[in-house]
Amino acid sequence: MAYLDIKDLCKHYGDRSILGNVSLALGHGEFLSLLGPSGCGKTTLLRIIAGFETPDAGSLTLESREITALAATQRGMGMVFQAYSLFPNMTALDNVRFGLRIRKTAAKEQVARAKDMLALVGLTEHMHKFPAQMSGGQQQRVALARALAIKPTLLLLDEPLSALDAKVRVQLRDEIRNIQREAGVATIFVTHDQEEALSISDRVAVMHDGAIAQIGRPAEIYRTPADIFVARFIGTSTEFDGVVADNGTVKIGGATVPASEAKSLPQGSAVRVLVRPENVRLSHQGSDTGSSSSFAGRVVSETFFGATTQLKIELATGESLLANLPTIEAAKFPVMTSVDASWAPEASHIFLKDGRPHVVDLKSLNGTTLNGEPVPVPSAMRPGDVVLMGEIPVQWLAEA
Repeated sequence: MAYLDIKDLCKHYGDRSILGNVSLALGHGEFLSLLGPSGCGKTTLLRIIAGFETPDAGSLTLESREITALAATQRGMGMVFQAYSLFPNMTALDNVRFGLRIRKTAAKEQVARAKDMLALVGLTEHMHKFPAQMSGGQQQRVALARALAIKPTLLLLDEPLSALDAKVRVQLRDEIRNIQREAGVATIFVTHDQEEALSISDRVAVMHDGAIAQIGRPAEIYRTPADIFVARFIGTSTEFDGVVADNGTVKIGGATVPASEAKSLPQGSAVRVLVRPENVRLSHQGSDTGSSSSFAGRVVSETFFGATTQLKIELATGESLLANLPTIEAAKFPVMTSVDASWAPEASHIFLKDGRPHVVDLKSLNGTTLNGEPVPVPSAMRPGDVVLMGEIPVQWLAEA
């Protein structure tokens, strides 16, 4: 059974829908990130979980206990905000003790627990300092220690790293993950930074327009995006217009590119093809690795990232393609070098261009094949139903 179970949450502000039938489940000790652009509803969802907002519909269950109508003070959750929200007139120790004082914990236990939490976040030597005497990273550690001191039922982190500089942000995100594992507390982390979410989460829920577009393990989200929004939002890609050809290929410009995901799509479908730059392979133009499935072009710019270098390729079609290579490999293709670019069949992410289900008459498909594959006929389908056949959503028009 899920530790936290959220079902069909809805929230409106006036006529504007902020959350629409959002459901998700969180396991014991799990670290889940809510990832999405500004305005997608992730902070509103977190505030509803915390009890700061009331949903218009739906339910929340924590440890098999219904908490939808409970006040924030009755949920026992710890929260860390983007702003550190420390009391400026209190030392780090007293800030961490504060929640325990409100709960009327014995004074000796308050001090002992606060010291333990400050040790956990590496601030024992700074316990008697005031917030103004500490760096931003240290203040956020104090805020984290304060949230953990009350032994929360759930730890909620609302973009806690966004106010920090890049180096401190990377260091602290790893520390947060290690501390969370040691504390064993289930955690929900809100961020718009995909690198943060992918690097420290057990699972990531990508949000878009008040709904969860996809939820899964970080590698799953990155490698098999559920729709074109997720594919565009997570990582970097080059996009092409294409048309599905035969035998699992897609025509892009003058090239016919093998694409594993095209095998389940009807021939002639207009698609968008997304390719990650790290999956692009380059060879010198005219070498024997060039083929009808490669693109001719030339290197027009390079961006150095240390261990890797990103090359921008201007293709003969007039389009641009990004390629990320190990820097030592990229040195073989200086600016103005003519190249052939290709990628493996499984590296193409294919999405129907109009985003709508492919409409098929079930009677016409019964007992036939689509792109050489047998077409399964669901036994309990109704006209208008939409199901996935491979990667394509199919809408049946008639009963078998």
